[in-house]
Formats: sequence, structure tokens, C-alpha cells
Amino acid sequence: MTLAINALTINTVLGAACILVMLALTLYAWSRQDNFTGGRLFSLLILCEAIEVAGYTLEIISPGPAMSLTASKIQYIGVFSVLLWFIFTLKFAGYGAIAERVGWFLAIVPTGIFALAVTNELHGLIWRDIHVLTTPAFNVFQAEYGPVFYVYFVYTVLLLGSGVGLLVRAHVRQWRLYRWQMILWLAGTLIPAAGQYATVFGWYLIEGVHPIPISYLVGAGLLTIAVFRLRFVEVLPVPYETIFTSSPNPVIVCDLKRRVLVFNPAAKPFVQATRGEVIGLPLTAACPELARALGDQFDAEDVHFKGADYKVRVAPSLSRSGQMRGHIIILSDITLIRQVEREQQALLARISRLEELKTEMIRMGAHDLKTPLGMIKGYLELIREQDPAMPISDVQTYLEHMDRASSKIFQIVNDIFSLDRIERMAAEQTMAQVDLTALVRETADGMSRSAADKPLTYTVSIADAPLSVCGDSVQLREAVTNLISNAIKYTPPGGTVRVRLYTESDQIAFAVTDTGVGIPAEMQAKLFHPFYRVRTRETVKIEGTGLGLYLVKGIVERHSGSMFLQSEYGTGSTFGFRLPPYQGTA
Repeated sequence: MTLAINALTINTVLGAACILVMLALTLYAWSRQDNFTGGRLFSLLILCEAIEVAGYTLEIISPGPAMSLTASKIQYIGVFSVLLWFIFTLKFAGYGAIAERVGWFLAIVPTGIFALAVTNELHGLIWRDIHVLTTPAFNVFQAEYGPVFYVYFVYTVLLLGSGVGLLVRAHVRQWRLYRWQMILWLAGTLIPAAGQYATVFGWYLIEGVHPIPISYLVGAGLLTIAVFRLRFVEVLPVPYETIFTSSPNPVIVCDLKRRVLVFNPAAKPFVQATRGEVIGLPLTAACPELARALGDQFDAEDVHFKGADYKVRVAPSLSRSGQMRGHIIILSDITLIRQVEREQQALLARISRLEELKTEMIRMGAHDLKTPLGMIKGYLELIREQDPAMPISDVQTYLEHMDRASSKIFQIVNDIFSLDRIERMAAEQTMAQVDLTALVRETADGMSRSAADKPLTYTVSIADAPLSVCGDSVQLREAVTNLISNAIKYTPPGGTVRVRLYTESDQIAFAVTDTGVGIPAEMQAKLFHPFYRVRTRETVKIEGTGLGLYLVKGIVERHSGSMFLQSEYGTGSTFGFRLPPYQGTA
């Protein structure tokens, strides 16, 4: 009799202890529900299991069928604990979106089963022919099981099997990182399930000990260690759900052998396969372009990928003991920052170029203005020294020299202002359809007087069909005028200047050919540099600032065109440009 009382007492104490431990765990988890993902779900899971164990403990001490039936009804709370465990496992395994979609649907089955269990006396779909088997160690509820019981049994087996399978599949490649958390979590889940099935089918591994309290107590202890000692809930779901899933920055975690362990959705563009195929592969195979950019030592600071710029930060992945377990690669999108930096650099380069041009203009202006200003000053002194009664015809000669000198000054100042004006127009240009045929004809006709005064043979050849481009008419007129003016300036009297506008392949070409002095081959490469002038015996007396061709080249390039040049020293030159035809949009 003493042994029987002791065995019953032991089973009762084990059940009560399991209930107290699980209630304490429930309260602790509930108090920390905001500290980890799924905290409330985990708390409800442990609470349902504690209620289920309470039902089994009540069954152990039940003296008759009525109390034993009530205990069995309480045990059916366990069908909800299996559902909660399955949803929690889905979230943990990385299937949170699926869990949210199917959770309420899956809840229909346990809700229906529990309702049928509570009302079993009305239909007998779960239990029939209820009686209690009394043993020295514990009392056992026995009955003939109805069809709904087997639905309950299949439902729990399917959820447990699916949850374990998904959990193992999701993290089998990360086994080395989280093996203890995984082992304890699976053991804490499967041991209580084994105890429950052992009770249903009458399998008792330890004589005189009810399998439910001991299995649930062991399971609760293992889950407690996994969750709060090894930080199972905080180590995996929080980084995955919070840092990985919601982070806008691509994050890839590798082990010491540089095999991919996990990556977040933002890193998908860097990966060349699905998540299941990539996990466990070397970084060079999973993300070949990124691996090449990072280098063998992960020493790259910036990488350029698919038109975007990223700042690279590689942090060590450490264990709780401080041992290095791998690398955490974090990429921050700095495309906008780099774009601003490039624009700033371009602006600084333009400012620097303008400063250089300004300095050169001052130098050139001072040099080129010195001669005509000196000439004007000299003739003014001559006039001042002359007899006031001197005939006006004698003074007229001095005035003509002064007029030519002032014209040179005007030309120099005009060229300098042209540079500033063209630079301003470059920033303010208005692109529209321009009838280049009319523009060239009008400009060429306006220059015919200068050619006739020299005199030169001056011809204009323009295509019959109207030719249009997309551009700024003011700037294009400046370019055409400059090329024609140069040809007239550098062609000696009696020479020929020919202006042409024609089509060439799929482009529109403008060219000015002259029989002027030509340009030595070794000087042609510098022709389009600002302030560069060809110095030969034929051009030494021709005034200019060397800005004309530089301005023309800038205008043509801003119109997506290109310059061309053919010249032979002593024979003549051809200067021109090609522009794309108008395509219907400005």
C-alpha cells in the first residue's frame, strides 16, 4: 500500500511541478514579449501546454469516469498548442508570410475538435464507452475512440511533422552555427509529443511513471534552456525578421569558409539563384560579381553593381564566447551620394577651367591690347604736337590708323565676351527644331560682303531638301559664323572660300573649304585648345585670340555632334562638323 501511495504521489507531484514550471515560463515569456519576435505566440503556446498537463494530472488522480472525462476534455486544449507551435515554427523558419495567411484557416480544425470534445456526451464522436483503469501508480482514462479522435490524431501528426521538416530544411545548412539551439528546440518539442502518443497507445517506458508529466517537464526544461539560456528565440528570429527582412541594405552572412549562410530580401539582386539553392554555396558561386568586387580579402570599400554604388562594411560574426564564426557583409546604397560627388567634381572642374580661361583671357587681353592701344596713344601724341592750322586731310591719315587700331581692340574684347557668353548659353541653352538649311544660307549670305571686300571667290552649296537638327539656333549660328569668318580671314586675296551643307550617311554635315595658308600637321592637334593660335610667317600679322575654334567645338559637342578637319600647309583647309538629324523630339 505504501508503494502505491508513493507512486501516485510521485506522478501527482511531477504533474504539479510541470504545471508550475510551465506557468512560470509563461509569465517570464509574457514579460519579455516585446523583446523578441513571436513572444506573445510563444507565451500562449507554453500556457496551452501547461493547461494540457493540468488535464493529465487531474486524470492521474481521477477516481471515476466523470472526473476523468472532464480531465480529457481539458487535455484537448493541446490541439491549440500544436497549432501555436506550428505557426511559431513557421515564423522561425522564415515562412512568416505563410503563417499569417494560413494561421486562421488552420485554427478551424482545433476549434471544431475542442467544441466536439466539450459536447461529447451529445454525440460520442470522440469517446464512447468511457471507463477508468485504476493502477497503483495512476488512473488511466479509457474509451472507445470515435472518428473525430483520429482526425485530431492525424492533424497533430501532420502539423508536428510539417513543422519539424520545414525547420530542418530552413536551417540544415546553418547547423554548425545553431546546432545546440536546434537540438534543444526539437527535443523540447518531440519528447512531449512522444509522451502523449505513448499515453494514448499504452506504451510506458518506465514502470509506474506516467509519461505525460515527466515528458512535458523535460520538454519544458529543454525549451527554457533553448529560449533563455541559448537565446534561441532572440538569436535567429530577431535578426531574420527585424534586421534581415526589414533592412533596406543588402546583408549577406558567410561562415569562415565563405559559404553563404543567410541573406535578406534586399540582397536578392546580388544572388544568382533561389534562397534554398544558394544557402551553403561558396560566395564565389552564389554571388560571383559581388565576390569579384569584394576581392579575396574583403578589402574593397566600394562596389559598383548593376548601375548602383554600394559602400561595403564587413563585420565579424562572433559566438557568445567571442570566437569568430564568419563574416557579415553589409552593403549601403550610396548611389545618390556618389552622383552628388560626381556632379560636385564636374562643377569644380568647370570652375577651375573657367578660372584658367579667365587668367588666360587677362594675359592674352593684356598682350594683344597693348599694341593697338600703344598705336592709338602714339597717333594722339602726333596730333597734339601738330600745328593747329594743319590741314584736316593730314589729320585724316592719323585717324584712319587709330580707327583700325580701335577695330582690333573691339575684336579682341568681342572674342573675350564671346567665350563668357557661350559658357553662359551652355547652361541656359534651349533645344528645339532648327532649320539648318535656312540658318546656313542666311549666315553665309551675310558673310558674302566680307569675302567680296578682300576679294575672294565665294560660293555657297546647300542641299535642296530642308535639313533640320535639334539644337539652339543662337549657338549654331555662332559656330557657322566662326568657321566662315576664319576661312575668309586666313585666305589671301584672290583665293577661294566654299561653304557647303549636305547629308553624309545618316548625319548632316557643314563644311567650309578655303585655299588659305593651311596648317602644319604638327600644329593641328592643338587647334581646338583655348587661346591656341597657329604661328607661321603667313599668320603672324593676323590678329586673333585663339578662342574661335574652341568655342565651335564646345557648341558642336553640346549638340551631340563631332568636328572634322582636313588641312595641308600652303594649300588650304576644310573645317566642319556633323550633327544628327532632327528625330521629331526636342
